[in-house]
Amino acid sequence: ATTQALNGSYHAARVDLEKAIALDKNNILAHNNYAWLLATCPDSSVRDGQRAVQYARGASESLKHGSPMVLDTLAAAEAEMGDFRSAVKDEKRALSLEKGDRSLYNQHLQSYMNASPVREAPEPPKTARPLKKS
Repeated sequence: ATTQALNGSYHAARVDLEKAIALDKNNILAHNNYAWLLATCPDSSVRDGQRAVQYARGASESLKHGSPMVLDTLAAAEAEMGDFRSAVKDEKRALSLEKGDRSLYNQHLQSYMNASPVREAPEPPKTARPLKKS
């Protein structure tokens, strides 16, 4: 799914994540990545804020709201739904739990405080370089 998204194949990435969840309903990482894609995808036809909140909230609850990464995803999903108050609250919680580099979470918090959802930057499709003849 990550490779698909990096190549700009967002619909294929969504399908791959849905398959991963169907194969293992307890795969928290798949739930989190699915919610992130649904909340932040640069392609609006892939985004689904309501579903993103559902999956992110479920993942966060299963981890007792103790994962900064999952709380960051939940905040992104809430922002996609226009619930910036909850997004700010959950992003602050993620920041309080994060022990490493917090710069990305701070950027997300600033976006939510400005009532703006987070969007992944669209990646240009990767093209293979032609082989040089010897």
